[in-house]
Amino acid sequence: MGSIQIRKENNRLILDFYFRSIRCREQTALEDTPANRRKVQKLLDRIEGEISLGTFDYQRYFPSSRNAAKFAQSAMSSAVQALGSAVSGNGSTLHANGAGGKQTPLFKEFAETWFNEKSVEWRESYRKGVRANLDRALIPRFGEMAVGQIEKANVLAFRADLAKVQARGKQTVLSNPRINKMLNPLRMILNEAADRFNFPTPFQNIKQLKVRKTDRSLWREITAKHAAARSGESLAAVRAWLGEIAGRSGFPVREEWADFPENYAAQTQMAWKKGRDHHLVRLRRGYPEPAWHHVLAHEATHIDFEAKARALGRNRWFTINDETRRKALRQLEPDLSAASPARGMPPSASPRWRRSSSKAPPACSSTPPSTWPSNRA
Repeated sequence: MGSIQIRKENNRLILDFYFRSIRCREQTALEDTPANRRKVQKLLDRIEGEISLGTFDYQRYFPSSRNAAKFAQSAMSSAVQALGSAVSGNGSTLHANGAGGKQTPLFKEFAETWFNEKSVEWRESYRKGVRANLDRALIPRFGEMAVGQIEKANVLAFRADLAKVQARGKQTVLSNPRINKMLNPLRMILNEAADRFNFPTPFQNIKQLKVRKTDRSLWREITAKHAAARSGESLAAVRAWLGEIAGRSGFPVREEWADFPENYAAQTQMAWKKGRDHHLVRLRRGYPEPAWHHVLAHEATHIDFEAKARALGRNRWFTINDETRRKALRQLEPDLSAASPARGMPPSASPRWRRSSSKAPPACSSTPPSTWPSNRA
């Protein structure tokens, strides 16, 4: 793996990498600053990407270097690059497609547009991964081709070349999952370009390489099949569990479907908090049959725990900041008023609540009276 070094004599950045098992060090004209480091790192990523794909031309990057003569290109390599330049149209901004003569941008230009538009939707780690994939592999391979000129044969040839690349730090070639991961941004870029410029996507009928199932994925598949086969039994067990909870808490447990967002599984509403004659578990609509049984049982466990805590007089509410404390006070208000109508709070707890209401709460505080609810909705 390459790195960026600094020449102490002039504070200039140096590219340090290996090419054909030979260590290469090339000084740049850029001084050591954060902005220049980013520029040099981007250049280093592109060089390493071309080295991985076997398309790196030392003389093109460092024409005045003494190392350029060592790595003179073979006649075959030069012919391949000359053919690529001819196909791409010699670097003009727009190029005619192979079919219909429509004008489309170069891959490297459209890839930057696509990346800038989509990166706001991604996590930082994923964004860095896609950026590295573009700089090291996709742009070096397809950058000088118009997006409308990239054909299915080009994609398949690229995939075949990736299957021959040695994995970094290993003695084996790239795995199928890794190749699929590298091809996914290419698929998205070309599909988007095909949609915008109205040409057939070259990824049509190109499937991902088969991935051998890991022990974990196999276990999950078997478990899911087993759960689906015994779905009726699991639901009957949960219903019986809900009956026991109803007996202990004094209120039956009902459930209903709700249109929650994807990251919201369920919501439990306690009977004593809502002034109802039943507990209510609201489940996100769309859960598959075996899965929502587990979610229902999980939420019912909260009801059971709180019912037991109330019976023992040890039900507590924990707050961690001003916002959760204010929410706790709002939801506790009916219980406090019922316990002490004149004061609005239990006499034994009155001093504590008066003191803590005038200043910031502690990192984690609790209130013990059994009539006070927990932090469930």
